[in-house]
Amino acid sequence: MEHFLKYWARFGRPVVLGEGKPDYPWWIVGEALGEYEEEHQRPFYPEAPAGSLFRSVIRQAKLETSPFFVTNIYPIRPPDNKLSRLPELGINRPEAIDTFKRFIAAYKPERVLLLGNTPLDAMFGQTGIEDWRGSPFKLPWGGWSVATLHPSNIQRKYDPKAKDAERGQSKYTYGSGRMSMVLDTVKCFSWKSLEPPKITVHTDYSVEEALGKLIQWREKPTPLAFDIETLGDFIDLIGFADSPAEAWVYPLTKKSWTFTFWNSFERELRALLDTHPYLIGQNGAFDCSLLMRHGFGRPLCWFDTRLAQAWVYPDLPGDLHYMVSQYSTHPHYKWMIENNRMRYNGLDCALTFEVFEALQKRIKRMGEEK
Repeated sequence: MEHFLKYWARFGRPVVLGEGKPDYPWWIVGEALGEYEEEHQRPFYPEAPAGSLFRSVIRQAKLETSPFFVTNIYPIRPPDNKLSRLPELGINRPEAIDTFKRFIAAYKPERVLLLGNTPLDAMFGQTGIEDWRGSPFKLPWGGWSVATLHPSNIQRKYDPKAKDAERGQSKYTYGSGRMSMVLDTVKCFSWKSLEPPKITVHTDYSVEEALGKLIQWREKPTPLAFDIETLGDFIDLIGFADSPAEAWVYPLTKKSWTFTFWNSFERELRALLDTHPYLIGQNGAFDCSLLMRHGFGRPLCWFDTRLAQAWVYPDLPGDLHYMVSQYSTHPHYKWMIENNRMRYNGLDCALTFEVFEALQKRIKRMGEEK
């Protein structure tokens, strides 16, 4: 702590170490001080807009009496509240980040909630908070961290000018952003384990194994998640998962198989899609319509995770990657579609199944609560 304070005392600005004690097991890390925080010497000052939102999120997560240490990557106020102007004070940002990382490593907190892009980038070298929020990150000393939106980011969505500037660039409204922050806070500090699920994606198999799985799913039908990948209007992959732990992915191109196998595969796939009574899809009606258009049977979606999410949580986004961040400990993986399409497709299937199980439990509880 002394090294951290000594480093920041050099720049002639008021320094606020934080609120709470650094040896608490749970940390919340923001970006930098604002005007109210500098004046009142308290991070996320309760009467400031961002501080008020932050405190209300902690209350809604039912964690207001928990032992938090609340601090910032930069425990001073930048000129005009702009991090880009820190160099005007003589601050070398990589050096400052290294100083913070040594500070937190000295205390080794068990759980750390990162508020916004700045701490996410500082701790793990990632940017794009709307993609990575809700993702667990393993800390170097063995604890866990979860990233979420910064309260100021959410608060700006009340500002009409800011909303106009962000239109089309963000899937979050004020309400969905705030609720997402609550969900991420609960995940970080209340979920017993944040270890990502182990998912096996089968992409290398024999002809017998490939056909055997299609026949098994048709003859002994149980809930089965499916997903397709497309290149334009052309379907190049289809995947299936009958559990959250395992998926099978098949290429839908004749050149990927021998002629004899392609005929057998196409016949069994069409039979499966024609008859399976428990198909689970994410926006399944769209996938089913494309499969029918390309001659792959007449599939009907039994459970659509997107529609179920819209019914259970109408104010929250319904895309799969959002729901994975809400219901699973699997980290953000959308980037994978560029360099490993088959594994990406398999993850979509297995995680759709996990989301299905979570939504099914929630729907059951809603019925019991009536």
